[in-house]
Amino acid sequence: MPHRTPHILLTALALLLACPPTPGLALERAPTPMHQLLQAPYQLEVTTLSVETKQGPHSGDSIWCRVRIDRVLAGPGLKAGDETAVVSVRYNNPPGTTGASGDWNIPAVGERRRLFANSTPSTLQPLPPNGWQPLTRAVHIDLPPTTARQPAPPDLIADNASLTTAYPHQAELIVLTNPMSDAALANGSLGHVAAALTARLPLVITGSALLSLADPPTNTPTNTPAAPRTPPTTPTTATLRAQAGLADPTVPPAQPPAHFTHLRILPPDPAAATHPILAGITIPPEGLLVPITLPTLPPPLPTATVLLYAEPATTDKTAPSGSAASTRQPILWVNATPRTTPRIPTAPAGVEPTPLPPQRIVATILPATPPPSDPASPTLRRLLQQSITWALDLPPAPTTTSPTR
Repeated sequence: MPHRTPHILLTALALLLACPPTPGLALERAPTPMHQLLQAPYQLEVTTLSVETKQGPHSGDSIWCRVRIDRVLAGPGLKAGDETAVVSVRYNNPPGTTGASGDWNIPAVGERRRLFANSTPSTLQPLPPNGWQPLTRAVHIDLPPTTARQPAPPDLIADNASLTTAYPHQAELIVLTNPMSDAALANGSLGHVAAALTARLPLVITGSALLSLADPPTNTPTNTPAAPRTPPTTPTTATLRAQAGLADPTVPPAQPPAHFTHLRILPPDPAAATHPILAGITIPPEGLLVPITLPTLPPPLPTATVLLYAEPATTDKTAPSGSAASTRQPILWVNATPRTTPRIPTAPAGVEPTPLPPQRIVATILPATPPPSDPASPTLRRLLQQSITWALDLPPAPTTTSPTR
């Protein structure tokens, strides 16, 4: 067979010459992941008052936006009601140049945005290229491995116009539903959770995800001796467990008898009942039955705030008498851990960084997707929806009394 390499090379060269690059087509700079944006020294909600385009010192334009600050999440020297300048850039680079278009989503007059920026209070610069963000908050709910690369299903956030679905690298909050391990966190879409832990992204940890952090497995029959509980040695899951406020005792707690097929959610204590997650949630005095068994977990750390307890129960709503039936266990708690305050090299002398809001975490053994046929399903879904809202520090939605059994 004759050697055809020169002919192939000539053909490829001819195709390249016949198809020159399309004018204006350029390689874009990759967006900054949300967990990095959330480390920005300035995090604001703003309204655009004016927009002016100026010829920049670079190959392109400088877009000067005068904005009014509506809310300060982080940012030294600024407060709500202040006005300041935000300078964005648009490049006119040749095709094929990285970062050809400059900043994305530059607002028009009257539009509101969230802004992640650096520089100084008087002249802010968005983090390129996506420091301008919509006001909606992006949520990712991890899915089974076969669909883990898809955005979150919208059912848990469909009723809140402030929320939208996103892939994990652009999510501001991640809802964990699947069992957690260092291997799982290092692969697929959950690989971004490790970065989220470092940036202390808000988290909602539910169902089997929380149970997997209690090492070893949590449901041991009463006639089988429970193995000693060994604190984790792997760093990622250990960090996740600590942030969830989950203790690591060496001796597991007492287990409920295996014949209890349900758990009964108990009415919240008076202090917990005022928490935003429980707004509009009504638990009847006899409790709310849920058709899942009550697992045993290490108790929450003292830094966590327990909102709901449950006890083992049967379908008749009245568990048999005995110590096991009268022992309540935490099933939903919240925890907040400090976040590192970013360093601002260009800040004026004497201007200290504003501490970033703490990382909010909700941990619950309740499932993220309760069966629709379960009478308790509307209440469980509302608990999870309000957990997401609280973790993102959003204003609570208007409350109505939740349906119960």
